[in-house]
Amino acid sequence: EGGKDEVGRLTRAFNGMIAKLRQNRALEEKVREAQYLSQLGRLASGVAHEIRNPLNFIGLAVDHLDGVTAGKGAEGEAEKRQLVGRIKEEIGRLNELVTNFIMYGKPPEPQRAAVRIPDILDSVLRMAADRLRSQRIRLQREYGDSGEVMADPDMIRRAVVNLVTNAVDAMPAGGTLTVSAGPRKDGRYAIAIADSGAGIDEKCRERIFEPYFTTKESGIGLGLVLTRKIVDAHRGGVTGESAPGIGTRVGNAPPRGGG
Repeated sequence: EGGKDEVGRLTRAFNGMIAKLRQNRALEEKVREAQYLSQLGRLASGVAHEIRNPLNFIGLAVDHLDGVTAGKGAEGEAEKRQLVGRIKEEIGRLNELVTNFIMYGKPPEPQRAAVRIPDILDSVLRMAADRLRSQRIRLQREYGDSGEVMADPDMIRRAVVNLVTNAVDAMPAGGTLTVSAGPRKDGRYAIAIADSGAGIDEKCRERIFEPYFTTKESGIGLGLVLTRKIVDAHRGGVTGESAPGIGTRVGNAPPRGGG
């Protein structure tokens, strides 16, 4: 009888030791991941500064060029203005890409303030107005009762820019962009961006929140990943719904008020 007790004790001790080894291994993996993310963050910041300086110079040079070429004929001026506008748009896209890269490498920490979400949405939509017109996209706003919420305005704007950009990219031949926002019955605040584009098939839909995954011909596939990080940092949730031939809807629901 005593031998059985001893075997049982040794078995329990052995199982406890194995459990501790597994916990230590998991902890080591988390430490390695944190170190990797820290290194990636430093790399991203360095790359961003190296790219942003020439980008800023190009932007200033383009503004100067716009003035220098004045008075060269109405038709020529119209063409040059169109070219200048396109250059500025491409610079803006590069800047957004760099910002996404920085924020992905350095996990976000919300700097909360009292904000009105529809104001942020409208500011992004004003920036996208030219693309909406040129692609014949109809804008539909669905705003509910909008009090102030505690959130990081820059981070929320970044998430909305990513979602609106994806939606507009999905409708090169026109469609409807639906932007929804408002409090839910459970006290959380919801934001959703929907397009009427080609949609995403089931296989790709399962991967849309994976880093570096994209269905576009260009891009690095960090927009939705960063959007999820931003929503997670606000203790909310994000989901994506899509059907081929119907369109895609991505929404989140961060807690209302101080959440």
